[in-house]
Amino acid sequence: MLRRSLLAATLVLVALAVYSSTFIISYDRFFHPPDPGRLADVGRIESAIVHRVDRPRKVEQLVALVKEARQKGLKVSISGSRHSQGGHILYDNALAIDMRDFNEVLALDRERKILRVEAGATWDDVQRSIAPYGLAIKVMQSSNIFTVGGTLSANAHGRDLDKTSVVETVRRLRVLTADGQIVEASRDKNPELFRLVIGGYGLFGIILDAELDLADDEVYEQRATIVDYRDFPEHFETKVKTDPTVALMLSRPSIDPDDFLRTIVVTTWHRTGGRPGEVVALSEERHVWRDKFLFGLSREFDWAKELRWTLQKRLELG
Repeated sequence: MLRRSLLAATLVLVALAVYSSTFIISYDRFFHPPDPGRLADVGRIESAIVHRVDRPRKVEQLVALVKEARQKGLKVSISGSRHSQGGHILYDNALAIDMRDFNEVLALDRERKILRVEAGATWDDVQRSIAPYGLAIKVMQSSNIFTVGGTLSANAHGRDLDKTSVVETVRRLRVLTADGQIVEASRDKNPELFRLVIGGYGLFGIILDAELDLADDEVYEQRATIVDYRDFPEHFETKVKTDPTVALMLSRPSIDPDDFLRTIVVTTWHRTGGRPGEVVALSEERHVWRDKFLFGLSREFDWAKELRWTLQKRLELG
């Protein structure tokens, strides 16, 4: 009887472990091998059967691909980290261009704090190239896994209160248009193309590289507080917007079903006036599997939403 009970308990634990692991591991790919002709976004929300996928490294290769597509009457789809969730990177029977190998840092002017970088570079690539010189990205999305070209194509914002969108740090772009021409675009030169490409999701050309303003690497102090959603406008106006020390802000509304969207954890980063005494080594993101597991649970169960919100508040409030 004891042996049967232990066996039953073991089977239950194994079943729970396998079920829980589905929140961080996609077993479907083991039983259904991916179609080599099918391209999907990272979340596998959208997919398409493409003509082929190319990963160019040089400008000349990109120009040749665009001209080939034009001659053959093919559409061109452009992707970076493939986190766009609206199907913008996918077209049936398209010549799909994966920009992730087009990722060189082309020039760094340390005195003027200006960087020129290819569009396939991720913000992590950018950070690692400028950190040794005491420089930092001026405005960036919350995650550094996205490509520079993808961020600009989506017209993404950051946490910075002085310059809210990444485009505000862009000096100029080089764009490959559908006729195979390379065009420089900025607020002063070809301004219409500049406006169209930013937030254009690749419809008006392929961003080749961007010239970006950088900032000094500074030491910030992180603070957090809980605010009722009805009080947030006043809190922002009186405690955030008017405080000259606040450099960055992030607000996370509650996902707890009993308190859904009613309370907000407002996190701010304050300038201390200090600079790192030495070059600070960039660290890798930690606890990825743990966070994916909790996120997966919270998509399925209300109790997990409550747990995740409780842990999130505890981590951010200290």
